[in-house]
Amino acid sequence: HGLRDCISNTDYKQIEEINYSVIEKAKENKIFKKNLVDGLMVVAHDGVEISETNKNITNLPEREHKNGSINKYIKYLCSMNIGPEVNLVLMTEQMTEREKVLTDSGKKKAKTIGETTAYLEMLPSLNKLVGRSIDVNVFDALYLNCNVMNEIDKNNQYFVIRMEDK
Repeated sequence: HGLRDCISNTDYKQIEEINYSVIEKAKENKIFKKNLVDGLMVVAHDGVEISETNKNITNLPEREHKNGSINKYIKYLCSMNIGPEVNLVLMTEQMTEREKVLTDSGKKKAKTIGETTAYLEMLPSLNKLVGRSIDVNVFDALYLNCNVMNEIDKNNQYFVIRMEDK
């Protein structure tokens, strides 16, 4: 909860600028050429929900609860390199409202892009930021769809899907 409180009280653009500076220094120090797993650049991608609020903040996705209330939530897709040395959050993409849709109870709520769409939109910028092609992408089962697999295949990359214990 402390991390969420800190993030919610911090200017996101400032954090983004700091992270970009760290990544530039990592590229300068050739971290992405040295911090490999068996010689491969490995990046993990996953969505993280930071918080939920009933405040009226524009552009945030919304969800309807069983009691009929609609709350907004803050969610990001995060991409992080994986290796034996330095692991950095390389890029984040905030899930934002794309359109209004009707809920089952007839109320209007904000619909957002999904994690997989955010990943597909983020991938070219991510490759450019890192300065080399990602060799292996690690995802959870949500990403097991033809659009993601086709994009990975088109880029001559590999993927690992993490499944639940069951």
